[in-house]
Amino acid sequence: MDQQQETFRQIAAERPRLMAFGARLAGQEGVDDLVQEALLRAMEGWASFTPGTNLRAWLKRILLNCHLNRCSKEAVRRRYAERQDLGEAGGLWVGSGSSSFSRGAQESAVMAAQASRAAEALPGP
Repeated sequence: MDQQQETFRQIAAERPRLMAFGARLAGQEGVDDLVQEALLRAMEGWASFTPGTNLRAWLKRILLNCHLNRCSKEAVRRRYAERQDLGEAGGLWVGSGSSSFSRGAQESAVMAAQASRAAEALPGP
C-alpha cells in the first residue's frame, strides 16, 4: 500500500468518531458537510501531521476549527442581514427558513422599521 492510500485509510478510520463529535458541535443537519470539510482539510494538510502523535486529536482539532470558522462566518452574515433588513424595512425578505435570520426576528424587524417610519411621518411639535 502506498503512502497516499495509507494516509486515506488512517483518516477514513476516524470518520465515525468525527461524525459523532461533529453532530455534538453542529447538530445532525450540518454534520455531513462539516466532517467532509474537515476530512478534506486533513488530507490537504497531512504533511503537517507529526507521525506518532495523536491522529484523533489532530482530526478533532481540524473539525473544531472548521466549525468555529463556520460559526464566525454565519455570525457575520447574520449581523449584515440584520443591518440591511433594519435599514431597508420595505425590502425585508421573510423566507421559508433558508435564512439563518429567524422568521420571528424578521417580523420583529419589519414591525420596528414600520413603527419608525410611522413616527417620522408624524407632524412635528
